[in-house]
Amino acid sequence: MEAGNLEKFFGPYLSERQWGTVREDYSHNGDCWRFFSHDKSRYTVYLHGEDGLLGWCDYKSKLCVSLALWNGKDKILKERLFGLTGLQGNHGEDVKEVYYYLDNVADHSYMRALYRYPQSAFPYKKLIRKNKERKHTDPEYELTDTGVFDHDYWDIYMEFAKEDPKTCLCRYIIHNRGKNPATLHILPQIWLRDTWSHCSCDSCHTTTKPNIKICNEKNQVRIDYSEGSFFAKFDNSPTGHLPDLIFTENEAITSADKSDEEDYKKDAFHQFVIAGETKCVNPHQNGTKCAAVYCVTVNPGSSKQIQMCLWPVKSSPKCNNFGLQFDSILKAKATQAKKTCSKLMHPSWSEEEKNVAQQAYAGLLWSKQFYCYDVQKWFKANCSIDWDSGSELSDEEADDIEEKECCGLVDPHSKESIQAESCSDENSLCKVSDGNLKQEIVDSSTSSDEHLEKSENKESGRRSSIGKQTYKIEHKRNKDWLFHLHNCDIISMPDKWEFPWYATWDLAFHMIPFSTIDPLFTKKQLLLFLSDNYLHPSGQLPAYEFDFSDTNPPVHAWACLHVYKNSKKDIHFLKKCFQRLLLNYTWWINAKKIPGPGHLYGGGFLGMDNISVYNRSHGIPPGYMLAQADGTAWMAFYSLKLFEMALELSQLDNDYLDMAERFLNYFFLIADTANSPINQAGFWDEEDKFFYDILLPYHSDEIIPLCTRSLVGLVPLFACAFITIPKSISTNPRFLSIMHKAMSKNKVMLNQEQFFVSLISKNQLQQILAWVLKESEFLSPFGIRSLSKHYENHPYPPPVETDTGHKLNSGKMECSSDEQKMHAHMGESHHDSKVERNPGEKPVLEDDDSDIESNDSRYDEMVKEVTVKYAPGESICGMFGGNSNWRGPIWLCMNYLLLESLESYYYAYGDNFQVELPTGSGKSVNLQQVVRDISERIVSIFIPDKDGKRPVHGGFRQYAEEESWRHLVLFYEFFHAETGRGCGASHQTGWTALVVEFLKKKYSQ
Repeated sequence: MEAGNLEKFFGPYLSERQWGTVREDYSHNGDCWRFFSHDKSRYTVYLHGEDGLLGWCDYKSKLCVSLALWNGKDKILKERLFGLTGLQGNHGEDVKEVYYYLDNVADHSYMRALYRYPQSAFPYKKLIRKNKERKHTDPEYELTDTGVFDHDYWDIYMEFAKEDPKTCLCRYIIHNRGKNPATLHILPQIWLRDTWSHCSCDSCHTTTKPNIKICNEKNQVRIDYSEGSFFAKFDNSPTGHLPDLIFTENEAITSADKSDEEDYKKDAFHQFVIAGETKCVNPHQNGTKCAAVYCVTVNPGSSKQIQMCLWPVKSSPKCNNFGLQFDSILKAKATQAKKTCSKLMHPSWSEEEKNVAQQAYAGLLWSKQFYCYDVQKWFKANCSIDWDSGSELSDEEADDIEEKECCGLVDPHSKESIQAESCSDENSLCKVSDGNLKQEIVDSSTSSDEHLEKSENKESGRRSSIGKQTYKIEHKRNKDWLFHLHNCDIISMPDKWEFPWYATWDLAFHMIPFSTIDPLFTKKQLLLFLSDNYLHPSGQLPAYEFDFSDTNPPVHAWACLHVYKNSKKDIHFLKKCFQRLLLNYTWWINAKKIPGPGHLYGGGFLGMDNISVYNRSHGIPPGYMLAQADGTAWMAFYSLKLFEMALELSQLDNDYLDMAERFLNYFFLIADTANSPINQAGFWDEEDKFFYDILLPYHSDEIIPLCTRSLVGLVPLFACAFITIPKSISTNPRFLSIMHKAMSKNKVMLNQEQFFVSLISKNQLQQILAWVLKESEFLSPFGIRSLSKHYENHPYPPPVETDTGHKLNSGKMECSSDEQKMHAHMGESHHDSKVERNPGEKPVLEDDDSDIESNDSRYDEMVKEVTVKYAPGESICGMFGGNSNWRGPIWLCMNYLLLESLESYYYAYGDNFQVELPTGSGKSVNLQQVVRDISERIVSIFIPDKDGKRPVHGGFRQYAEEESWRHLVLFYEFFHAETGRGCGASHQTGWTALVVEFLKKKYSQ
């Protein structure tokens, strides 16, 4: 570890879900959810990471600490968060727990979090069954809906502090929120990630097996592993007794010379605590996993605490006596953390706003996670698995097994258990030579499957002999990233349960609030993704582990520039970013530019999963290509950011002015294309005053606009820049020449110190904002909708059939007058939308009205499935799994880019540029006032209303009525446009930490 990062040796880097991830998936068909379920994680050793409850670990996730709980009712210990898989949830994967991040600081010298645990049996089966019964159109069935928090439950606060960078204190405070005395088993666990029995990562692999063993003091253990030697000590129980220390193994391959009785397994603590099986733990009190077993009885309304500490063997800490010094260290670190956080708050913020900001920052810091994925090693590993009881199961059978496992009805070590096989398969990982892999993959005469069979022949690792069948990997996921992608780093995650893998465009937004609390980490993160271990040799940035080759909006340059401007203008950081971004920019041109004259771009879903009437990644009608208004505008946006960077870098070297000119010229080329009217293969609809995607047939000059008003048509607003010209180049002849050329464009304004350029004109801005600020269109009480509310009563059907490419209507589905729109949606077009680039040439693909009428049933069924309809909350369709929804809800990331752009327009146009807010109200305001108004709407999602209810929490009454709930805030993935209720991932801080930036804008002058 770098010396400068020593203070971050330990941190909140433990994932909250390692199961169900791509990197732990060794199935033949890429079904990661079924291959590694929640229940299997109890007794199956991970190969690429670890997870836990209220956990922390070292920077390689080798030494891990977390909590296990037992309420005396459940059939399993609660040692990790439970949730539904992508197949079980009616809106995809979904955590079904209640927990909160309360405090954290940049060096993690103080952290605090809360987990709520029912005193009654955890309703695993009920959660699976109830959600299974629900459709996309139904609300999700949450843990809070089961009633387990109406009366008796536990609050477990985890408080963590560092005496020095490698000396850690941990206190667990257990509150009884019930009406009667209750007993809780609580097990602080320490374990070592298995990096010795296999080699899934060269950076993590160790040849010597580490060890945890008991010391002479019966409440102390010694830990010896590759990163050092440590002592860990557990305090006496609240009754004054020493805790029982128990040991087992966390190892994928067990020793061949051990009998089954001597084979100590990962799930031994479940058997010890719940079933009372003492033989399952190591009587010699050593192993690679250890726990201290406490059993505490707490009176109603009271609390008790459990304490532990960890320190290097060669140090002499003050905390290990658990007395006043332990207490004083925790209090001092808590006070210091509070002061640090208060410095980030504006004095004008209310106490509630400060509370929201504190928890947003805490969540952002808690969401740092160790992520390890070497694609070459992962891809090469050949599993021999008995998958008859796995991938071939029906959904109903798989759910039934999950329910039984959660209720402890399946013996994980029996022959019938699925995991007895998959565990042995994983033992084989990477017991092969890597020397000839590249040669094998490149050899086109041999299939990837045959290479994996060759790897099998080289296998030397021990395997289980139970019912083994050999399967070959068929899905070939991420095969284009084999030879360079080696991720082994601490990364800012969107949500450590629902998204325990990075998403590159999400991370760019994370870095905006992160730059306030930890500028150094922010810069390292942005550079990390531009490094050789991430950036593809072609220049593509990896998207996310399910498909690294997918395309996200190019916002990385924007984030780099933002961080540069807001963290002391580190010009050397900017230079490094710029050089690597040139590769990515070139990849965009080569990969996403639509062939032919002009500068039209595609891009696929571009982060906004279901926003279009078509699946923009894989569902374009045959015979057509999709030219995307947002994809093209994103490239204009990207060009401007690189132009700004080049101007800044020209202070170091005037040669960068050549690059600046190149990017500015390219911006103008893209802007000219994007602004062209639709009948000239542009995106601007002069009648509707909006930007639309267009379908272009391969064998015709016909142009078919996809006329839905959505965020797709607002992205062109983002392509603007208000630039303060560096003094060192303001009189440079080369720069003046560039400006002279630019002055011919009507979108440029210039004085001696400032420069403004935008894709759209002032007139277009006025016209688009009329839509944006209209309450029946985009303007919600809680921000800007992702899709116009107009489509609530006027769903937009696809103009071309997805499967056949046949046209389904010949009329433009959007028009200016309400009456015409009504007729259009009834199938009566007010004008012909067959706008052609060559009007004299008849389109090849076209059906007449009789064809449509003769296929009414097919048309109606198709429209039912793919029509774009306004849905203000969760998705009501299954596109992209139904996990997120871009057809109406509020997304903070896009709202942030919109408001940042409006600020630039305000700087350029000043107070004289006025718009109606809301549209039609007769009240005119400047753009700065628009920014403040929308920011206030967004902030109100998280602030209690006059009845004490935070809109984000929906109708759950406890948040408004009970003191122990009132101050707590969740930060969801997106928000219901009409109520403000949180939707999607519940801990997406992540980009929802942007609420702090909206707070700043709310009070901006």
